[in-house]
Amino acid sequence: MRVSLDVVHNDLDDFHNEKVPNRFLRLRSDNSTVHRTGSGTAGTFAQIIEALPECSPCWVLCHFSYFDTSGDPCLEPLILSWAPPALRGRTGARLVLGAQRIGDYFSPSLPQILLYRRMSHEEVAHFLRSLARV
Repeated sequence: MRVSLDVVHNDLDDFHNEKVPNRFLRLRSDNSTVHRTGSGTAGTFAQIIEALPECSPCWVLCHFSYFDTSGDPCLEPLILSWAPPALRGRTGARLVLGAQRIGDYFSPSLPQILLYRRMSHEEVAHFLRSLARV
């Protein structure tokens, strides 16, 4: 899936430059063009997850705050690709490909998580810690 990021170019730049815990940018694809559907700073990561739409896929870029394996605080940008349970399969594959395109906009590319269910803060932190060991 080739998606155009032309419409969200400035939003992606703003997200990249504003490194604030729980800062998020929610995106969706309309045909092959990516559009912003929301942005801001949530009080908690759980609020970002709770705001995922029930019936439509989307991407959420967020600055995720956690502690690494040494106990040091980390703030890492990542892409959550949300495929509601009713839309599994092909939609998930398209979301992953779109997330790769979005991730490649940044240098280095952002870690990506494909969500078929709402994950907790600790589950995402565990995933990011596991990437650090590789």
